[in-house]
Amino acid sequence: MDVLMERAEDFLMSQASSVRNFLLAQKFDLKKLKESNHSYLKRAPISRLKTQPDFDQLDPQFVADLLMDKCEKFESNLDSLREVRMVLERKKPTTFPGMNLLCEGCTGAREQQVDCGGCMKNCCKKITDILRGLER
Repeated sequence: MDVLMERAEDFLMSQASSVRNFLLAQKFDLKKLKESNHSYLKRAPISRLKTQPDFDQLDPQFVADLLMDKCEKFESNLDSLREVRMVLERKKPTTFPGMNLLCEGCTGAREQQVDCGGCMKNCCKKITDILRGLER
């Protein structure tokens, strides 16, 4: 029976992650499948999860915890974006994620709160990439 359960779990692992697979993993205590699908549930937008037929079968407390995690992540990313916006608008000279990637011209301009010129485009791209990394 154990071999059969392992083969079933391996098959389900090869399928796209979904609410249904998460519920199956919970029901039959399939640890790898549960972990993989839980990770998906944490990353996927709620609007996508709600469209899945088995969404209403998730435990309400689990959904509440999932939403709380998503809200906390959203707030964290929002704070980072506000900080970057303030720095870029030169309202608040401070440090922010990726500050060390600014070139010397941009760093000097930031300290003096003046426009640094054309190089800022490249530095902003680096910062944007960092912020996208924070979303994951």
